[in-house]
Amino acid sequence: MKPGEEHPSPDETDQTEAMGERTFDGVRAVGFRRVRIIKNPDPKQTQVIEAEMWSAPEMKEIVAIYVKGAQGYSVELKEIKLREPDPTLFYPPANYTIVPSTNRP
Repeated sequence: MKPGEEHPSPDETDQTEAMGERTFDGVRAVGFRRVRIIKNPDPKQTQVIEAEMWSAPEMKEIVAIYVKGAQGYSVELKEIKLREPDPTLFYPPANYTIVPSTNRP
């Protein structure tokens, strides 16, 4: 579905809008907001779900998601550090040994 395009169901409306740019720990992110309205014959049962998603193009990662509604939640990356990881993280510890298995199937 393209931004600004409505949901094909007559009982649902789905709108998406660009939110521009924002920074998270110095990392540039682009955001969009999606609002979905799920209609119900009983107006008290109509659901409105609003979600924001922010992604960092340079990282190719989503850095934040905020969902408002009955079951809302938020997820946000914190303390983002753009650097190469410590290479020792990808090697086994110095005292690591392989113990042959005596139970072979």
